[in-house]
Amino acid sequence: GTLTEQIIRLENIEIISIDVDKNAITFINSRLKANNLKLIRSDALKFRSKDHFDVIIASLNYEHITNYKNGSELAKSIYANLKEGGVYIEGAELIAPFQNEFEREKAFIDYHEDIIDRALKEGNIDTAQIEYLAMISGITGVSHFKRDKDTHIKEMELGGLKVEKVEKIGPFTQKVGLGGNYVFVFTKK
Repeated sequence: GTLTEQIIRLENIEIISIDVDKNAITFINSRLKANNLKLIRSDALKFRSKDHFDVIIASLNYEHITNYKNGSELAKSIYANLKEGGVYIEGAELIAPFQNEFEREKAFIDYHEDIIDRALKEGNIDTAQIEYLAMISGITGVSHFKRDKDTHIKEMELGGLKVEKVEKIGPFTQKVGLGGNYVFVFTKK
């Protein structure tokens, strides 16, 4: 809802925000009141709109919606909902490249430990706890299916999207390496 809160301030646009979680929809509905916002409870992998969109924006949710077996399914859904030449803008949390399960777990731990360490140094216990739970969730395969940048791009391309721009926005630490928060811009091929 934080990104939606910023976007609803823009003029002359219609916003459709989807979430599969009814509690998230209820929460956003209680916080955001805008004539240009429509909330829909739907699975992002299956959502189809009769009207196609000029732009689709997603923020830090890719690893929650997809798993390691269905990564291109989200891209296919986005592709199906974009107008020809439409743009998909995405913020994604990624981990360093890995070749096997041991390397994946190490990259996952390194990424989250970096955030936990910085949060504790700043006295932000809540963030440290959230990141610890995310780390455990990802290691055990419950949720948080983070990929590396190249795998993510490959999955998006398999779904029909073309990468136009990739920019890492942080953190820039040795421990995280090539992992971190990225902004992607894709277009409908």
